[in-house]
Amino acid sequence: FMACLPGKRYAGQHVIIRKQIGGYTVACGFWKWLEFLSHQITKEEVDLTADFFSGKHNDFPRQFDKAYWYHVVDDFDGYLPVKISYVGEGVTFTGVPFPVAEIYGETPAVWLNEPMYIQIGHLSHIATIAAQFSEILGDPWRFIEVMFRALHNKEECDDVLLAVLVGGGIISTSNDLGAFINGAPFKSAGTTGHCYYQQYNTLKEALVALLGSPLGKYSTVLLDVYKHEHGFEELQHLIDEGYAPPFAERPDSGDTLKMGMHDLTALQDKDKIINVVFEDGYKPADVLKAEIIRKQYGLSKDRALYGAGSAFVGPRHALETAYKASYFHDGNFNTPENIVETM
Repeated sequence: FMACLPGKRYAGQHVIIRKQIGGYTVACGFWKWLEFLSHQITKEEVDLTADFFSGKHNDFPRQFDKAYWYHVVDDFDGYLPVKISYVGEGVTFTGVPFPVAEIYGETPAVWLNEPMYIQIGHLSHIATIAAQFSEILGDPWRFIEVMFRALHNKEECDDVLLAVLVGGGIISTSNDLGAFINGAPFKSAGTTGHCYYQQYNTLKEALVALLGSPLGKYSTVLLDVYKHEHGFEELQHLIDEGYAPPFAERPDSGDTLKMGMHDLTALQDKDKIINVVFEDGYKPADVLKAEIIRKQYGLSKDRALYGAGSAFVGPRHALETAYKASYFHDGNFNTPENIVETM
């Protein structure tokens, strides 16, 4: 309510991104705002919300203007009376603070949009990191894992996939790539992990079941349920026995860069076409270091893939979106009265 400036009929806010990551920022996530604005508010929703806020908080009445939201329903058919302008998905800019959007309209309706600015900031963070990974790798297909176990539902997964696509052309997680190759409906998934292996008595049993299945050759297998070196040896033995190799294998804990370079070297020496996914909290600078080492070892870039969930999650302060409530007035759109400008 501090941003609302009660008593002023109209408001204008500038949505700005006020921190920079790595020299540039990719604006992203406006579709979330448009989805939010497209919701038609009903009288039943107003009544429900008014009932929810009818109690008190710390002995103060909760603030909900029931009469105003009836006005939105009756006079605007339930749609928020606001106008927004924004730079567009994928716009890249340098320097902060940078205004990515403006919103103008009746003050309570403008104020209601404030939580969406945080959504824009988070999805812009994801798009920016994706752009940096693609810039370093020179090929978005070499980055196939993101952050799905940190997400809450399919809708959130879809938003993140779209943000990494907007930012860097990255389109899949490791097992999603298999679904994509097979022409299956696109889905949100991740690497074959610990919960899969726990269904079996031994790592070997789990690998036999996976590699013997139609999805085996499209899988990315995690190999350090017990000890990575043991898992890598088991995988090699099964391939020698005639099982189709997986799409990729992935070290998961410890010095994943060292283990992954060892595996790449061993596989390349034996002319085995299996990719290695480097993933353990990687950030763009870590991938740049890994790429330098890979080149020094003379290892094929086509076999070296990367993933980094935590870089996409990121702390909120890494790239933060805020608003500057800069313009309030009474009167009407064409003839504003009693103007107040504020930070």
